[in-house]
Amino acid sequence: MGNLMHRGKGSFTHVENTIFFDYNLSAKATGVYCQIRALETNPNWTFTISGLASLFKDGIDTIKAALKELDLGDA
Repeated sequence: MGNLMHRGKGSFTHVENTIFFDYNLSAKATGVYCQIRALETNPNWTFTISGLASLFKDGIDTIKAALKELDLGDA
């Protein structure tokens, strides 16, 4: 997995702690949420389900399920 310690400016994503303590969410939904937060300020990123799926080992169905769990549309 590599070194998870990142040093330097601009290499952090701020995520509310509440997402980690919402025990109604799966680990996959929490991970997808964190990925979305990491990309939300990237002007070159266009959000699509297939685009998110390309960033994970899991497929499109997993991303759709995570988005549905997060109540982010009709995924």
